[in-house]
Amino acid sequence: MLDIEHSGRSFETIEQQIAHAHGAGLVPIVKPRGGHRFAEHELLLDLGAQGLIVPWVETGAEAAAIVRGTRDPPDGTRAWRRCAAPAREQGRSRSAGEPISARPMVIPAAPP
Repeated sequence: MLDIEHSGRSFETIEQQIAHAHGAGLVPIVKPRGGHRFAEHELLLDLGAQGLIVPWVETGAEAAAIVRGTRDPPDGTRAWRRCAAPAREQGRSRSAGEPISARPMVIPAAPP
């Protein structure tokens, strides 16, 4: 798992690590920073990540929104972006409709 949440890695570094994972025959799974950073999730998928483990999810509704953001229409809200072109050209990015693993880490709020 490539961890952005605790490492402070740049997207350029993560893109290189995703490429190396693909080259080694591994499935690149990325743990982005917490919260609802949907644009960050889309960028990571565009760079070739084949799964996300999203931390700091507090409710089922939040988890469902995150999963929808990784799915193509009509099942979700994800769209291809221009930044995906290099990854697609190198065979590292998925095709529309190809399965993606989205694993929200549901962490309930602390009791009062």
